Amino acid sequence: KEIATAKAKESSQWIKRAVNGIKLISYSDELRSMDKNRMQEYLNKIAKVESDIYTNIFFAKLNGDIISYTLSKEQIINIRDREYFKNRLYNIYGGIEKKK
Repeated sequence: KEIATAKAKESSQWIKRAVNGIKLISYSDELRSMDKNRMQEYLNKIAKVESDIYTNIFFAKLNGDIISYTLSKEQIINIRDREYFKNRLYNIYGGIEKKK
């Protein structure tokens, strides 16, 4: 029981650290610039420094286009049709209609 309690506390702290990091990242000038090169460089730095927390960091624009430190400049990924993306947009911007 003690081991399980300790592991649960450790996991809780890890999750809290990850969530707090994401909040800080979201306020960065690099992400707010919406400049793909600046954003990609910034996400790359974060991923290297916080490799024990983040295995992949990406930013999705409202149209679903992904900017990620792991993608090359030529690679384009769009997640607009994925349920988790549509659900998140719907939850944030309640007026956006979900496609069936």
